[in-house]
Amino acid sequence: MEAVLVPRRPKLCLEIGSGSGCVSTFLAMHLKTLTFYLTTDINPRACTATRRTAAQNRVVHRLEPIRSDLTAGLLPRLRGAIDVLLFNPPYVPTEVAEVVTAETAATDPSDLLAATWTGGQLGRAVTDRVLLQLPELMAPNGVAYLVLLQENKPDEIAAMISKLGFDMTVCTLTTAIGLGRRLTRLTMVSRSSCAVARAESG
Repeated sequence: MEAVLVPRRPKLCLEIGSGSGCVSTFLAMHLKTLTFYLTTDINPRACTATRRTAAQNRVVHRLEPIRSDLTAGLLPRLRGAIDVLLFNPPYVPTEVAEVVTAETAATDPSDLLAATWTGGQLGRAVTDRVLLQLPELMAPNGVAYLVLLQENKPDEIAAMISKLGFDMTVCTLTTAIGLGRRLTRLTMVSRSSCAVARAESG
């Protein structure tokens, strides 16, 4: 990851669903670039944990947690501004009714823990929402990292994001608790490609 990111000199990194904040904090500690980190999470406890993790590792001055449902409130202000996007989505296939939204979380805060894993049909109810926003969010040389399961049908995702102007590369394959997971890198092809894709998707 460092070999890909350092030459791009990213100014702004967005982590969606930061949880404990370990991922963004790790990057802030080890990526020797002048990068500011925004993180979002629907769970206020996760935002607190993210700030605490960053503070304990002395990078809190470069990181700002925001309580938000995915990217709510970030557009249009950050249109085309995200150089690096990190997303470990709720990817476990479940019933659609189990997927946690801002509305359900507001009425039943106990759902917030389920938001970390309930992915809906094919485990992609949340993932697809974010992917469709990539053309608006990402900077022209932007890179996104996304965790997927085989059950999420990565080939379908690759075809979908190709139409949005991105290439997908599988970086690593791991197995955790019986789940085969893959870290994928999504690289923007060109800003013009994205504009054409948005026009075609109408």
